[in-house]
Formats: sequence, structure tokens, C-alpha cells
Amino acid sequence: MIYLGKSKMDKTKRISLIKEVADLFDMEEGDSVYFYAVDGKISINKATKKFGGFDSEGEEIEARIREKEEELMDADYERLANRDGMEEYESP
Repeated sequence: MIYLGKSKMDKTKRISLIKEVADLFDMEEGDSVYFYAVDGKISINKATKKFGGFDSEGEEIEARIREKEEELMDADYERLANRDGMEEYESP
């Protein structure tokens, strides 16, 4: 799991997607999202378009998310590895 940012609820109980999420999911005006409760947390998924039963958009989104996770984990490793007095970093 990676942290992408946060959003606040407004007085009409609406939240806005942050730019990082909208970009990862290739969201456009009019796109829908699904909300799920999973183990006490909320999961948000984009309603992807399917062509002949094949969900290529969903696969592209998953690939972008995996790439972003790797990018953020590498950046975190580099940040920790470059701290004074830190010779080695073990991932959790």
C-alpha cells in the first residue's frame, strides 16, 4: 500500500479526487468510481470500460499503480539510504 495524498469532505459530504489518483486512474469528467469496504478500510475503484468482455483499461491502471508503487518505494529507499549514519536499509 502506498500513500498518495488526502482529501477533505465538504459540507455536502463530497470529496474530491486528488490529482495523483485522477492521473493514475486516467479519470475524466463523467467517469464513475465504486466504493468498497474491505477489512475496515475503504477501497475506491474506477468503473472501467470493457470491450467484448475484455478489461484492458483495468489492466493498464493496475500496471500504472504497480509502477508508481515501485517508484515511491525506490525513492523511499534512496531517501533512507542517504541519511547520515545509515549504512543499510532493510525493507519491512
